[in-house]
Amino acid sequence: ATIPMKADRGAWLGELRAMLTLAWPLILANLTQQVIQATDVLLMGRLGSTQLAAATLALNLTFTINIFLLGLITASAPMMATALGQRANSVRDVRRTFRAGLWLILIAMPPYWLTLWNVGPIMRAFGQSEVLASQGQTFLRAYMWCTAPWLLFQLLRNFMSALERPRVVLWLSLSGILLNFMLSWSLIFGHFGLPALGLAGGGLGSTLTWLLICGALVAVA
Repeated sequence: ATIPMKADRGAWLGELRAMLTLAWPLILANLTQQVIQATDVLLMGRLGSTQLAAATLALNLTFTINIFLLGLITASAPMMATALGQRANSVRDVRRTFRAGLWLILIAMPPYWLTLWNVGPIMRAFGQSEVLASQGQTFLRAYMWCTAPWLLFQLLRNFMSALERPRVVLWLSLSGILLNFMLSWSLIFGHFGLPALGLAGGGLGSTLTWLLICGALVAVA
């Protein structure tokens, strides 16, 4: 009875090592993506307390919607992994799941963008002042476009994870921190010959960052 117990223990340890090998780059990638957004908040804080409050309120307003959309995309990860677990060359099922994720993004984006483009009246309806509502709308009209490449990045991340290639996601997320800092810093305050756009510059910096790192992950995939 000792031999089967040792075999079972070895199988569990092997499974644990495999899980941790797959999980730790994704855990760190999640943290780095939060740092990207935190960088914007820190930079916009230097514009003044009013601008910081407006941007923070606007970001909080998008949080619930973004989490809902991310939940829809995240469902693709176990579906692709299950298909590959059942058959290593399960191209059709993986492709079908990935394509369904793309359709979800395409369907969700128009009403999402329409809502955020008119976020000023929504903020006023929640009791925010005219100044905060106006500046929040200015920020989101530049920031809202980053949601589509961000969601596509998450869908591609699920695909790469199903193929057990998560480290590329981590390296691209890490590079996004520096890239976002440089772009947002330049566009908010007007460095390297770029115009000082203030709050709009912070939103535009995030949009450009996610477009670039999403494009890089597309190329890798």
